[in-house]
Amino acid sequence: MAFVAIAIGGAAALGTGASIYGGMETSNGVKGATAAQMDANSLAQQTTIAGQRDALAYLDPFRQFGLNAGSSLQDLMYSPEQRAGQIDSQRMQLQGEVDRLKSLAPNWGTYQILTGPRASERRAAMFTQENQIAQQKIAEAQAKLETFEKQATLLKQQANSPRPTIQESPWYQFQADLLNRSQDRAMAARGLTGSGFEAEERRRGLIELGAGETERQFGRLSHLYDVGANTAAQGANILSGSAQQVANLQNQAGQIQGQGIMGVAGANAGMATGIANSITGAVGSGLNYMQFQNLINANKPNTPYTPTPVNNTGGISSYNGFMVNTPK
Repeated sequence: MAFVAIAIGGAAALGTGASIYGGMETSNGVKGATAAQMDANSLAQQTTIAGQRDALAYLDPFRQFGLNAGSSLQDLMYSPEQRAGQIDSQRMQLQGEVDRLKSLAPNWGTYQILTGPRASERRAAMFTQENQIAQQKIAEAQAKLETFEKQATLLKQQANSPRPTIQESPWYQFQADLLNRSQDRAMAARGLTGSGFEAEERRRGLIELGAGETERQFGRLSHLYDVGANTAAQGANILSGSAQQVANLQNQAGQIQGQGIMGVAGANAGMATGIANSITGAVGSGLNYMQFQNLINANKPNTPYTPTPVNNTGGISSYNGFMVNTPK
């Protein structure tokens, strides 16, 4: 029966080895697939962000046109004193936003207390995350304030320097030249050259031309301002859409990682189950073999052998219902 035990042991070793190998291969496959999907997801995020930056770069010149037009419109509509008051008001608003964000930043001394397992570690992690977001918002608001200060300094310099008038516009000069030529011909034809009537007509014509050119320039600047505003709105839509795409990709990355972890865990569990089944099978086969041996031993006769009177020289005889070979 030794060969039976050897066969059982060999089968157990083979089953265990196959289970371990299969589990390891499955685990390695899951890890490799997860890494490949994570690489693809990271590339998709980079492509999305790069496309967003390119789109904003294309739109930025038009947005700048709108900003310049808005500044020119304010110069046309408001006096220097009014512009200075607007600048002071806007500075106060930006500084107030910086102060507000600083007041909302988390404070470790007053941060919420957590309980339960690893409470201090979870509290530190939550505080770090919230503080990073708060400091980023503060930095952005501070950057806006610094940019505004530079713009305010430039506007102040421009206000102290002579500003161009409507009459200096090339469009005004061209139309004024046409008007003067037309009036010269009309006054000469009527014999009014050099008269007071001619001087009054020229003055009235130039006033009307200046008013009309002012309205036209205002319309052109307003149109450029609208172009810049629409461009800024498109940029905001691009940022919002790209942010949603990146967020979706980040969620997919989390799902990929979670599926990979579950896959590796499943492979490890299957490997452990295979090992346990192999061992259990081997032990069960051994127990069956031992029980069979016990049954054989239990059915053996326990009385001494006695030759029968029919054939006391040996041969085949009956004993307790069993056919046995008697020695000769």
